[in-house]
Amino acid sequence: MIDPDSAATQPPSGDLQGSSGGVAARHTEAAPLLPLVAPTTDDAFNLIKAPLKPIACWRVDDVRFEFGSSFVKPGAAAELQLLAQLMKAHPGSPITVFGHADPTGRDDDNKTLSGRRACAIYAALSRKTELWEKLYREPQGDDRWGDNALSSMLIALAPAPANEPAADDAAAVPPSTTPPQPSEATLDDYRSDAAKRTQLYQDYMDQLCGSSFVLSDSDFLAGGQDAGGKGDYQGCGEFNPLLVLSTQDDDASDADKRRLRDASNAPNRRVLILLFQAGAQVDPAKWPCPRAADGVAGCTKRFWSDGERRRSGRWPDRSRKYDQDKDTFACRFYDRLVDGSACEQAPMPVLFRFRNEVSGEPVCQAQVQVLAPDGSSQMYITDERGEIMIVGHPGTVYRVTQIVSPAISTVASVENSELSDHA
Repeated sequence: MIDPDSAATQPPSGDLQGSSGGVAARHTEAAPLLPLVAPTTDDAFNLIKAPLKPIACWRVDDVRFEFGSSFVKPGAAAELQLLAQLMKAHPGSPITVFGHADPTGRDDDNKTLSGRRACAIYAALSRKTELWEKLYREPQGDDRWGDNALSSMLIALAPAPANEPAADDAAAVPPSTTPPQPSEATLDDYRSDAAKRTQLYQDYMDQLCGSSFVLSDSDFLAGGQDAGGKGDYQGCGEFNPLLVLSTQDDDASDADKRRLRDASNAPNRRVLILLFQAGAQVDPAKWPCPRAADGVAGCTKRFWSDGERRRSGRWPDRSRKYDQDKDTFACRFYDRLVDGSACEQAPMPVLFRFRNEVSGEPVCQAQVQVLAPDGSSQMYITDERGEIMIVGHPGTVYRVTQIVSPAISTVASVENSELSDHA
């Protein structure tokens, strides 16, 4: 259930409310159903049923997951608060969860990862710790929670150091405020004790979502009727990309180009939730999407006749974008559900490069504080190239407000960056 006193008092304003890792939005209200009828002397009748139409949406971006993993990072708390606000504004509206992957790698692997990410969000919202335990105990491909997930949860739950504020994302906190890494003995306790892991999942889920924002089966579109989550959460793999990179941008012929390709594909790696009219419910047996753990066959049977071209056809020097071209989603069922949704506009990556003003060398492992358009600030760590990547929407402005580097104590120039439609 949702405790109305625990969620923020104001619902998202306007059509779109964003954060540094996702968005929430209301959909345009559907026109009233006005069937045409005629008199009859027979006792026959036709059943008139309103189509299933989403009324709002929510999305969390790839930045809130470990790369190639379904583990949810601490910073996702910001987006989950947006979801709490959105659901408070639409009481009784059931939801369903879609996971999406980028178009690199094998279809089967991407279907699996996208389904595991959708499952991770579904489980966190409903506090089904047994699903997280399954993700932990049953790795798939590169998605292995292991010690990294255990450490991240323990660090996030550790008390903040005295006189220091807690950070949004423990993985991006400056060294002076980062809690110490868990000891090998502590990790071993959790490796060997499923009950301790279960309590860890519960505590971490409460921190991510807020202890009072807990959903029950009835809050999901299929009402928990299917043991595999059919109708409640699913993975779409790489079949519905927000953008299809140009041939030029998809070049991965060397390490640098591959890194840029993966960064450019970040908008495709997302988890999206749709909210429906209060009282809406589906029969899992009739729901078109396969279960999150199923293979790709159930997805491909729902493709448009030109689905392969839609999801993979490339132009030489311009990326195709769903919100502009309307022809990048292969699945016709999903395409019809989200047509016009503000949550399915492709965010854009912005690359900040930091160089020493004297030598021109990259400033590596520097703590960079960035002020986001919603007023929140977040710390990032520059990589070995002196770079950080931020994903946002056109027209948003990010300001670098502080830089702390092992090599230099101050940086004279602090600039804004504004995303444009041509970024």
